[in-house]
Amino acid sequence: MGNVLTPESPRELVNQEDEICVSVSMPLQTPSVKAPRRQENVIRYKNLLSDVQDTLQKQGHRDESEVEQLLAPLREELNNGHVPWVPAAAGFTAHVSSNHYAAISLWTTPPERIYVGSRFYLKPVLASLSKGQSYYVLGLDQKRVRLYRGDPVRFFEVTPERGFPTVPQIFAQAELERHLNTPGGLVPRFGHGPGEEDIKKRIVEFLQRVDEVLRETMAGFEEPVIPAGVEYITSHFRKITKAKHVLPESVHGSIAAMSQEELHRRASQIASEHKTQELQRHLLRVREADNAHRSADIEGILKAAYEGRVQTLLIAEDSSVPGRFDEAQEKVEAEKERQASTEHPGDDLLDLAAF
Repeated sequence: MGNVLTPESPRELVNQEDEICVSVSMPLQTPSVKAPRRQENVIRYKNLLSDVQDTLQKQGHRDESEVEQLLAPLREELNNGHVPWVPAAAGFTAHVSSNHYAAISLWTTPPERIYVGSRFYLKPVLASLSKGQSYYVLGLDQKRVRLYRGDPVRFFEVTPERGFPTVPQIFAQAELERHLNTPGGLVPRFGHGPGEEDIKKRIVEFLQRVDEVLRETMAGFEEPVIPAGVEYITSHFRKITKAKHVLPESVHGSIAAMSQEELHRRASQIASEHKTQELQRHLLRVREADNAHRSADIEGILKAAYEGRVQTLLIAEDSSVPGRFDEAQEKVEAEKERQASTEHPGDDLLDLAAF
């Protein structure tokens, strides 16, 4: 079974370059449909692999035995009675060359397509990343603080190397029952008696220690963090946290009383809305930019991208600009020009610009 899409997925593929790189993408029937319809996924995948084989042979790149050897990793799981995508995936993409193979389950439905070039075709991967993403959920509960990692397909608990503090480590049990005893969540009940300010101080200390562990665990990661728990404690945590990428929205409610499926659903909705808002900000930035700072010219875009001068790049999901980019001369060679001089397949210039 292949991997589920992560932000690291394209990084593993972008630098792969070979004489022949094959990419296959296809939408998948959902797991709720009956088995005969799920079998359509396998049939369509086999048909796409046959199309790849025909394309390679027509282009004269390989003889039949070499083509079979190249495509063997794509067929291996099917031959063993398995499928190379996860059950909940909405789409699938596979990539193979003489020295690399990757199968990636997507959150979105890509177009059905085969691609043969000197690099992999990564637009379905980029499109899926732009519409959905992985995220973390920090569950603040009176019994145990939990950290989850999720995406539109998966949701699982992550164990930090240095564990989160627990409430009993901060409060004596009698104090816990008197000041924080709301079923399923941390809700301090402050009065004006002796020691109340001390309790408040220790709550802040507790959340600061949670934040320290979160920052250690999230070092090097850029995924958003969604706090989850009763509203008082999530809002208070957000005030004291120094962690990056903590979203202003939270999953409100008792973590102890909430199923993991519900937590996954509600967190995915927040992450999706955050991604949509992020895209809208990018669109607005491009619309407001003057002509000197925006362009639709692929050669100029590639030169700027090669020099690290592209802040925002918007690409239509179904668009493609075949050709070749000479990095040394910073010159674009259009596909028609290339075909006149060589039979070697070109690249998708939009993929190159994106990476």
